[in-house]
Amino acid sequence: GATCTSTDTWATFGESFFTSNCTRCHSASGRESPYLDTQSSVQSHLSAIKSEISTGRMPEGSSLDSTTKARIVAYLNCGAL
Repeated sequence: GATCTSTDTWATFGESFFTSNCTRCHSASGRESPYLDTQSSVQSHLSAIKSEISTGRMPEGSSLDSTTKARIVAYLNCGAL
């Protein structure tokens, strides 16, 4: 696996990132699978999420600046704890 270099947690970063960037579509109300509104769901889809963000396919309709993209990838590399 990738090296963990992040000190972010679900409470300090993950939840707000996914709420701001993903759950409009990836939740029960948005109905796009996979739902990304819980930590356990994000943890179940780590590699797919990293791929979609790294390639710029997601978040759809917006782009993350390079600092935010690096931060979320580092967080995911640590297992989205």
